[in-house]
Amino acid sequence: MLRKKTGFVFLMVGIMLTFGLIGRENMSMLLAQETKPGITSNMLSIDKADYEKNGKIIVTYQGVTQEMISAQAWIGIYRSGGLVNDYLDYDYTTQRSGRLEFNAPGESGSYEMRFFKGYSAITENYVQSATVSFSVR
Repeated sequence: MLRKKTGFVFLMVGIMLTFGLIGRENMSMLLAQETKPGITSNMLSIDKADYEKNGKIIVTYQGVTQEMISAQAWIGIYRSGGLVNDYLDYDYTTQRSGRLEFNAPGESGSYEMRFFKGYSAITENYVQSATVSFSVR
């Protein structure tokens, strides 16, 4: 069922791009909505849900394939709902599983840690696979 829904979303995004109904900057928001909830908990996790400004965030990732590593898979910090190019910080995943450390943003608010498994030449954008939400106080 999910596979059919995902294919349909990519088809609709392609049609909207072709006819100029959306721009490339909005395409990532549409594709990001297809994040699979099951992968989020299995692939990406953070050490807590709330952080102090500029506090240390420990990110654990797993299930990264060699193909993803070769495609320069990466994890980034975003304001909730931000576009793919509006990352605040990022780092590449260079192993099949591992741990990365980030500094929390210096402003209070709602944020997301996102895992991207690489770049898609078809959509000319990065493919988002997992998202974990957190807040900064």
